Amino acid sequence: MQLGSIKFYLPENSDVLQNVGKKLHNCVGTYADKVFEGETNIVLMTDELGKLKVCIEVKGGKLIQAKMFGNKPVYYEPKLQSEIIKWAKKAGIIVTDCPDFCVGKIEVLQNIPQREAV
Repeated sequence: MQLGSIKFYLPENSDVLQNVGKKLHNCVGTYADKVFEGETNIVLMTDELGKLKVCIEVKGGKLIQAKMFGNKPVYYEPKLQSEIIKWAKKAGIIVTDCPDFCVGKIEVLQNIPQREAV
């Protein structure tokens, strides 16, 4: 599915998952058996330049996780989070209760007082 210039797609095979895991420095490659057995689904998201940005796990019609480079939760990039939410709504996927989506989480993290080194 494509929303504007953002693209969401399923990986073609386990080799793609392995390569994505290496490229994004995460463990998505280990999901190959679970995807093959129908336990879960992995959706990949590219930006307007075609650059891989996010791995999304969908299971039972619910968004389970959405990770960027190094397993960083997508809430660190509000624009990407917004695009994923739009896609999920259009695809009929439930986003609530996903720990990688939390409105206001960034503001909370940014407002934590920093301690000085002793």
